[in-house]
Amino acid sequence: MTEHFDEKIPLHLKRDEATILFWYLTRHFLTEGGMRMKASFDHPAEQLALEGLMHEMIPQLSGPKASISEAEYLSALEHLSARFR
Repeated sequence: MTEHFDEKIPLHLKRDEATILFWYLTRHFLTEGGMRMKASFDHPAEQLALEGLMHEMIPQLSGPKASISEAEYLSALEHLSARFR
């Protein structure tokens, strides 16, 4: 009954969306020992799911280092905001 949970699903984000989401997740997981993010979870699996998403984004955004500059992040914020104005 749960075999389908092992299937991968495609997720398509624009680069600005992915950059902002990645910065948000890393900021909340890596500051204060992740307590800001952990306080919002109802179940430990929720944290695992978001960490999995974050790790899937690393090679797509910047290769093995997952190093996105602050300038790129700020540019992504402006670009995404402009799309919805």
